[in-house]
Amino acid sequence: MKRALCFALAACLVLTGACAGQPLPAPAAPDAVYAAGTAAGDVYENRYFALRFTLPEGWSFQDVAALAALLGSETAEPGLPEVSTYYEFYAGDGGDGTAMLTVEDLSRHQGGRLVTVRAFADALAAQYAAVESVPYVIGELQTAELAGRTAMVLPVSAPDSGYFQRSWVFRTNDYMATLTFCSADESALDELERAVTKLD
Repeated sequence: MKRALCFALAACLVLTGACAGQPLPAPAAPDAVYAAGTAAGDVYENRYFALRFTLPEGWSFQDVAALAALLGSETAEPGLPEVSTYYEFYAGDGGDGTAMLTVEDLSRHQGGRLVTVRAFADALAAQYAAVESVPYVIGELQTAELAGRTAMVLPVSAPDSGYFQRSWVFRTNDYMATLTFCSADESALDELERAVTKLD
């Protein structure tokens, strides 16, 4: 149940109201073409976002197609014009620990290109605040470094359920990425974050 709460909310990205009317950030690689990352063995790599995630011992990658279907998407792969949310990877430890990367194509939304990382993270926080069935405690948004890039970090916890979550939000060109880690052990989140490295 805790895992379901974690990934269902992390993947439910709302852009309505997130457009801040601010100019676009300078793109990191304007000529780069977005392509889905790959998971092989215990390593996920994404060259577009220049990151690598190495699974901790005992973890395994799960079927993202099944995850996409569960969350109401027909595909986990980019390319279909009606699809704007891509599920890059989903991994778990067989218990309460999960990790996932979702990517939102901002160009598929009216005014989406004007959405800043901060506005996107604020919208994500508002989703948790609106949930009445679970008393989430939403921490303060912070700016931090992850795998050589600047991101907004949203900490969320559910004391009654005994789980902790951190979502790292960052952007490259028209694609907003949310890397989310969940665990019943808050210190385990630090280990998961150290497992993300920059891909040269």
